[in-house]
Amino acid sequence: MNDSSVTAREGNLIGYNSQKVTELREKISAAGIDLSNRIEEFLYNQIVYPIGLVWKAPEAKTFFEEFKNRVAGLGPMITESLEQFRNSIQTAGDLWAERTGGERPDLSPSMESIEVNLNIDCIYEKDERGNVYLDANAMEDMFAKISDIASSLKYDMGSPNVFSYRDEAFENYVDDIPFLGMEQLATMQTNYSYLGSYVGKLLENMLTNGEDSLSSKILQTRQNYIDVAGDAGRIMDDAMSEEAAALRESRQN
Repeated sequence: MNDSSVTAREGNLIGYNSQKVTELREKISAAGIDLSNRIEEFLYNQIVYPIGLVWKAPEAKTFFEEFKNRVAGLGPMITESLEQFRNSIQTAGDLWAERTGGERPDLSPSMESIEVNLNIDCIYEKDERGNVYLDANAMEDMFAKISDIASSLKYDMGSPNVFSYRDEAFENYVDDIPFLGMEQLATMQTNYSYLGSYVGKLLENMLTNGEDSLSSKILQTRQNYIDVAGDAGRIMDDAMSEEAAALRESRQN
């Protein structure tokens, strides 16, 4: 039987494949791009676009420009974490080569920078008729959904599949696997999932926690518009009452 067709369940195989470890460099790069794309797509589809439909105002533009910058700040953190992840795999591969006399894998070069560029082109300072407004009911509904959206986002970020292999014990051929046995693959996958979970937690905080969070901004903005409408109404009502009083007085004189 050809060695390359031996499955992992034919004996308790423990070892590594230098070529497959080296190929993980591209998988790590793809993982960073995948994570960035998922952040951008999720936030746009679940947050930016729905709010853009119901909030047209200069402050909406300002808020989402600031929010975009905060999200962009995740890029350097992801890049640094991926570089640490790459280094850990390189070190593990070096150890296998040193201890077994096998070929040393090469996961160079260092990781390229990952950028997270949130699309906010659907956020406008006014609608096509020149109206500046928000839909109070729709914003209230969005506020009620934010926690669920944040939880879903946190779960999605912590569930990467870019390093998934078929069942190591029963399906994979030996030459499909970078690290053989002793749950080395599971450890690698778990370590990467920590990054996704951490990013998910940071995004959850941006959406739900603190005065600068999206949920707080929605609540504050909705109440502000209600207050402004009330104040404007009273100003106009008071002005007309004064005008009516002055008119009555002039008639009496």
